[in-house]
Amino acid sequence: MACKVVERTANIIKGERFENKTVDEDLLQLPEEEKLWNIYLANKNKILTEIDNRNYDNVLILYARAFYDIIHLFFDKVLVNVEDEKLRNNRKVLLYLVNRLVTERVADLKEMEVLKDARS
Repeated sequence: MACKVVERTANIIKGERFENKTVDEDLLQLPEEEKLWNIYLANKNKILTEIDNRNYDNVLILYARAFYDIIHLFFDKVLVNVEDEKLRNNRKVLLYLVNRLVTERVADLKEMEVLKDARS
């Protein structure tokens, strides 16, 4: 489940460079955006603490439980690539932060998904 969260977020931010890596809460228009942002804020420190303690199993469990359902709901309800550049960038930064929470210091789980498929 954690692999799927990373894969879905990575696909939309692939090749992007973000000058500003801060979510502007005033630009969160839809309930799913706000919910994803609030879940990120509520879980970030717990996940980072587990990373610091090298409890990687717990990291993946916490990450999957926190983000799996909301990320699917987000992509079902929120159009990321809208014309409004500020809104589009804000949505992508939100996805970037969710993605990097695990990929920056643990592993690019998207790559692990590829390995799993290769063994099948």
